[in-house]
Amino acid sequence: MHFKERIEKFRAGITAAAFSEISALVPDEALAGWAAQLAPVVAIEAVIAWLDTGQPGPAHEPGRVRLAVMDVIGAALASEADCSSPSRE
Repeated sequence: MHFKERIEKFRAGITAAAFSEISALVPDEALAGWAAQLAPVVAIEAVIAWLDTGQPGPAHEPGRVRLAVMDVIGAALASEADCSSPSRE
């Protein structure tokens, strides 16, 4: 098996696992599929970014990754998307 095939199999597996969890929370199947594809990417990239920036706040990193993934699920559940920029308070 070539590297590309292994990665595709890995991606399909994590997407399927994410879909089985997310679809219990997100009733719209298409949005659950979208979130299932995006959530693993967010989690993996969050960990890579954390490693690349010197592992700041290691005690809080699992919670930050979870929050980022939950935001993906929240976006899938949202009835409207708010496209405004966050305020700086």
